[in-house]
Amino acid sequence: MFSSVTYAEIVSYSVSVVVSLISILFPFMAFVLLFDKRKAIANENQIYIKRFGTMFADFKTDGKWY
Repeated sequence: MFSSVTYAEIVSYSVSVVVSLISILFPFMAFVLLFDKRKAIANENQIYIKRFGTMFADFKTDGKWY
């Protein structure tokens, strides 16, 4: 069944698995980052605004959903 698997196919499959995992995990990693740093974001800490400003530009800290 796998007797004709080439090195290129193995590399291609490995890269696709890694990219897929990153694509699936990125939203969760972003949420964890924002949740973990929410106090610094709410206090407008200039270090976080400079590094992650565009990621949380519309991040609301007042607890409302709208």
